[in-house]
Amino acid sequence: LQKCDPVDEIFMSLCNTFEDGVINEKNLRTIMRNLGCGDLSDGEVRRLMNVVDRDRDGAIGLEDFRGLSLLQKEIDDRNIQKEGVQSHSEGR
Repeated sequence: LQKCDPVDEIFMSLCNTFEDGVINEKNLRTIMRNLGCGDLSDGEVRRLMNVVDRDRDGAIGLEDFRGLSLLQKEIDDRNIQKEGVQSHSEGR
């Protein structure tokens, strides 16, 4: 039985549509449009790249993508903690 990593699978399914195997600014714009985010401005695409492209090579590779999933988990954890603090302070 082969071990399956969902992050790898998602990344590979995104990259299979692009010949270079990474997500560059042009590819990111296409992905975001296909996800229903509309047409992003050049500045919006650059800001997204700056957040996700952790090794600063101009493309989102697998390790950058893994970092994005970890960042999302961290944000979710902080939101859960905030909600817990708010509920506790409201006497719930």
